[in-house]
Amino acid sequence: MDIATGNTDCVIPVAEIEHLSGKFVDDTGSDVAECRICSKIYKIPRCRSTSNLLRHLKENHPEELRNANATRTRREKNNNDPKQATLEETLKRKMTKAQKESLDKKLATAVAHGSLPLSIVASPSFSDFVTALNPSYRTPSTKGLKDVMRAQVQEVDDEHRALFATATDVAITIDCWKSKNGNCSLLSVTGHVFSSDFNRRHNVVLDCITLKEKSQTANIIASKIRQSLSRLSISETRLKYVAPDGATVIENVSRDFGAKYIHCCAHVINLIVSKSIATTPANGLIQRIKQVVAKINKSSKTKFEYREYLQEMDLPKKMPCTECPTRWGSTFLMLSDVLNAMSAFDHLMDYLKLSRFEIEEVRVLKKIRNFLEPYYTMTNQVCFKDSTASMYIGVAQILISATESSSSSWSDEKWLRYGRYYDSDSSSESSDTDYDSTDEENSYEENSDAPTLD
Repeated sequence: MDIATGNTDCVIPVAEIEHLSGKFVDDTGSDVAECRICSKIYKIPRCRSTSNLLRHLKENHPEELRNANATRTRREKNNNDPKQATLEETLKRKMTKAQKESLDKKLATAVAHGSLPLSIVASPSFSDFVTALNPSYRTPSTKGLKDVMRAQVQEVDDEHRALFATATDVAITIDCWKSKNGNCSLLSVTGHVFSSDFNRRHNVVLDCITLKEKSQTANIIASKIRQSLSRLSISETRLKYVAPDGATVIENVSRDFGAKYIHCCAHVINLIVSKSIATTPANGLIQRIKQVVAKINKSSKTKFEYREYLQEMDLPKKMPCTECPTRWGSTFLMLSDVLNAMSAFDHLMDYLKLSRFEIEEVRVLKKIRNFLEPYYTMTNQVCFKDSTASMYIGVAQILISATESSSSSWSDEKWLRYGRYYDSDSSSESSDTDYDSTDEENSYEENSDAPTLD
């Protein structure tokens, strides 16, 4: 008999009824059944009959009974009429262990490359997204993801051991910086070695070490590097060259290892340029621009007004780059962004109740931008993993020629005349500047003036 409809020709199997109920033992030791819909409890007699529960379902939950009957009918029909599995049914097939491990590795790589939090795998929305892509895959727990990452790190270390095992001479690049998000200092060690046939140079990241000490002395940094080299079975005697990030403490580290200390040419060039710009009479103009750009980036209202001016004048809605001494090329990018949208920038100056730049001042700013452009271009050209020392010979000649050309144009009578004006205003302008360049994540307390590659 169909309990839900009263149809005696159709009987709902016990399995369907059990789907709507649960059985357990109460405190007295008696078997009871609980309705999963309303949580009402019925005692199960010794004869194991379910009449009471069926009557309850018929009287109180007829709709659920009809749905159960429809589901059973549909399932029986599908079993009697086999057909090709749908895409959804195929994806729901059980995943093999090899497939699961492969997807776990890809997930760990994506989390690492994107600097995502490990807790993302515990996010319900992320789990729903993964299930929509592949219902058979279950993301690992946070602990499981850590285990996958540790295994991958071990594989990478094994590859590096094999790579450096046959190398007679090893060079390393050292870089230290502060991580604002991690609230700590970090030390990266990159290894460089030639292949056995001397046709290729391998550049690999050997380690990224957290520096928890209050001060990063040469002894502390040298100790951290020794730990990294020892982990990869690289003998200290094979360490021949050390390329630093410009901090003087690294020179003491290289001396400790008995390795040759090699200056980073691009670093030295950009350090000279930044110092040169800081001593020019036009530095006051740069400080004025810096002050306004800082207000744009810090004030949402000012940023909105600037966007409105850009839209009114049909200019690209691009916010100017913030100039920071520790970012190579940031001064050039800031000047380029401002000069390319000078009309909108003038209106913003009016909005902020600041005096606009005069025609001659704009001309000087353009000269500074033209002076910085070859340095910005050449820095991008030489700062990549396969650059060689010989490249800097041609780069030096180009930059010397460009600098001489810019210097000759700056030494005209107008520049000297306006230079005295800028020089007198530079101190007052810089004192009014309320920007904060310490917001950048990449800074090194051992040498705050040392720029890093943007």
